[in-house]
Amino acid sequence: MADKVVARAVAADIAAAELAATQWGVVTARDLLACGMSRDMIAARLAAARLRRLHRGVYAWGHAQLRREGRLLASVLACGAGAAASHHSAADHLGLLSTARQRIDVTVAGCGTRTKRRGIELHVVRRLDRSDVIEERGVPVTTVARTIVDLAADRPPRHAERALEQA
Repeated sequence: MADKVVARAVAADIAAAELAATQWGVVTARDLLACGMSRDMIAARLAAARLRRLHRGVYAWGHAQLRREGRLLASVLACGAGAAASHHSAADHLGLLSTARQRIDVTVAGCGTRTKRRGIELHVVRRLDRSDVIEERGVPVTTVARTIVDLAADRPPRHAERALEQA
């Protein structure tokens, strides 16, 4: 019986590690459950520092420091289905503009407000069309055109102009 429990834990760890390797070191609680972990197993890995909580339900698997792409993906995942990196964060990821901003811009469709999240600049729009979102290096981001429009609406004109020139 104990051998089966250990085998299950090892299999779940391997599956989670393989998934995290494809997602810049980031996994969600839903991912971990799908890999065969129980909530108690997740709690044990948090206590042992094999998982590090980044946002509610979003974790770094075995990484003390994530690359920018990992932080970007974690922020998008924390904002739920249909969310995408946008504005300056998308411009940086797409190679249009570099930014030193620590906060990650994420756009989600919805009405009203959403819960604030540490390190995330949340932009809520009435509609975020699927054609306005692409996956770039494993991270959902707004398209070049949508990113430029977002920058033009939200920042001084020179930001959008520079992004347009780079595009």
